[in-house]
This record gives sequence, structure tokens and C-alpha cells, in this order.
Amino acid sequence: AMKILLINDYCRVLGGAELQMIALRDGLRALGHEVRVFSSVAPRSSSSTSAADVHCYTLPDRLQVLSMWNNPFATAALRQELQQFAPDLVHLLMYRWRLSPSILDVLVGWRTILHIQTYDPICPIGSKLLPDGQACQHKAGQPCRSNGCLSSLAAPFLLRAHEKNKSLWASFTRRIAISEWQRKRLDSDGFPVDLVIPNGVPLDEPASQPRAGSPLLVCASRLVREKGIDHLLRAFSLLADRHPNLHLSIAGDGEDAENLKRTARALPGADRITWLGYLERRHLKAAFAGAWLQVVPGLWEEPFGMATAEAMMRGVAVVAPSRGASAELLAHGAVGFLYANGDANDLARVIEAAIGDVNQLQRLGQAASERAHRNYGEQKMIQQFLQLYEEVLR
Repeated sequence: AMKILLINDYCRVLGGAELQMIALRDGLRALGHEVRVFSSVAPRSSSSTSAADVHCYTLPDRLQVLSMWNNPFATAALRQELQQFAPDLVHLLMYRWRLSPSILDVLVGWRTILHIQTYDPICPIGSKLLPDGQACQHKAGQPCRSNGCLSSLAAPFLLRAHEKNKSLWASFTRRIAISEWQRKRLDSDGFPVDLVIPNGVPLDEPASQPRAGSPLLVCASRLVREKGIDHLLRAFSLLADRHPNLHLSIAGDGEDAENLKRTARALPGADRITWLGYLERRHLKAAFAGAWLQVVPGLWEEPFGMATAEAMMRGVAVVAPSRGASAELLAHGAVGFLYANGDANDLARVIEAAIGDVNQLQRLGQAASERAHRNYGEQKMIQQFLQLYEEVLR
């Protein structure tokens, strides 16, 4: 049996990185391996909301920029954990937002696999998205200031953190991307990756197939800028008059939730938009019963696309942006629909064409389900990491 230390900024279900870490932990433990999770918790907050075995403090949100450069609580706690647990291997996911790049110094000399979940290595804000919503083609540095991505307060801390990441890039034992799209973006900016292991989602039986009647669009997303929910609302409003039976259900929460609801209330068809709030993964299938099409809108180029993979696993046809890993998951349109990132008019056009053919939606949903079961199951991801661990330890 192996001793594995998993490290991530958080150990609460906030997004893809947390879901992957929890799936890995549970899967490895079920196979008899000894696994511990190291994570952060904000001062005065209850660690009961976190499933980590070891917590360190991080600064509160208003001071987060400081812990994105140096978190002395994290370095001290991690040093102690490494000495006491003495893992065979360290598996590092997200660390820049709460644990800070200062922990990289502590990991030098330990076998460490870096499991990259966003564009963190090449972008101080992680999204490679400019303030105007366009994809950033610049290398990190002065353009981050001149393009307005970083404030004058944050820039010194985040750019120094970026330089530290770059200087220690070669010290990782292996560097893993979660899609070919992400790998190419990292490689082209001078951060070479050793291997691609796609994220995994739980296997699921296909949902009920769409039937003739009122077409239902669904969306599951964090309600934040880069997810492009405002473009989905705009696309829905463009179709509302021509399709009076069209409905939209949105599951999720986030910092833009109130602004988006306010925007929606002023648009045609607002009474046919349902806001479901945050739903755990296990409740989505029932909430989205009878969905014709799952829309995965986006401004940024998704490094993977958990919502896309989960919809595919449920056998629901998907429309997703043409730039980013969601297109890769959908076999570049062979098992789903693609539209131009951030273009509400193009999204409306694609949705309208899709809902015009229920039989095609059923065929694509079935094909998507088969592809997801082959390529994007949690157990496949766990087995790929086990093989990697064994290779590294040999």
C-alpha cells in the first residue's frame, strides 16, 4: 500500500478541483492505500465544513492577496505533516489561492505530482481572460497590469508568485494537465506538461430522453463572470418570442447571482427562467429531468468542463463553446453542439437549430453518454493516477 498526501486550497465542494481530490481520496482508500488530505481553513471558521485531515490557517478574504504570495501557517503545518506522515508521494492540486506558492519550497525534495486544474501556471488570475471578455494571448508579466487584469495592490504579490512558480516548475516529479487543450496552452507559454489525465465524473445511467412538448434548456454553473451566464440569458431572450413554450432552468450560485437575476427580470421570457440555486451533484439529475439540451456557456476557454462531462454522462445533449476543452470532450461537435465563445447570437442560433430536431437530440445524448462512460469516469481517472504513482515510485 502507498502513502499519498493530497494537497488542495480547500476541501469543501466548491468546484472541479475539490471534486477530483475527494474522488481520488475515496477511491484510493477503498483500494487499501493510506491517504491524507492537507487543506486550508479561514480563521474563526468551522473546519467541520471541510473534509481535510490536516488544516492550516489562511487569511480572511479581504487579505487574501497576501496569502496568494506567502502563507506562513501553510508552510509550517505542511512541514510538520510531511515529517509526521512521511508520504511516499505528494499529489498537489490547487495551492495558489490559499496555501500560497510558499509551500513549494517545503515540497522540494519530495516526490510531487502537480495536477493542474486551471491556467494558474501561466495566468496570475487563473482564467486567461481579459477584462473585456476576450481570451488573453499575452504571457504573464507587465501586460497583466497594463490590460487591467491586476490592480496596483495585487500585481506585486501575484507577479512574484508567478515567477516563483516558474522557477520551481522543473522541480515537480510530474506535471499533469486535465485536457489536451490546457496542455497546449501551458506548453506554448513555456510550462511543459508530462501527461494528460482527464478529470473524472461518477458513472450514471442516462436520464429520461427528451420528448415532444415544451423544450427545456438547463444549465449548471457557478454564477461568475467567466462562465458567461449573461450570454445564455441574452440568447434565451432572443428565442423567447418565437418559442413561447421554451423554458430555462439554471442551477448554481456565485458572486454574480443577484446581478444575473436582475438582468433576467428585464428580458423577454423572464417568467420562464427558473433559478434553482446551488444543488449537489446527486440532486441535479432529478432537477433536470426531461431536459432537451444542457447549455454550458462560457467566455473563457474551459480547461476541462465538469458540467459538460456530467451532462454527457447523464445522456443529455450539450451545447458548449468551440474554444476550450468542452469541445474536446464533445469530440469537436460529433456528440454535441458548439458555438462561438461569448457570442449570444450564435448561441441562440445553435439552440434554435438543436431544439428543432428531438430525434437528433436523443441520438446525440446517447452518443455523448457512451463517450463519457468510455473516457470520463471517476474510476478511469483513479486507475490512471495509480499507474502514474507506481511508475514514479519505481
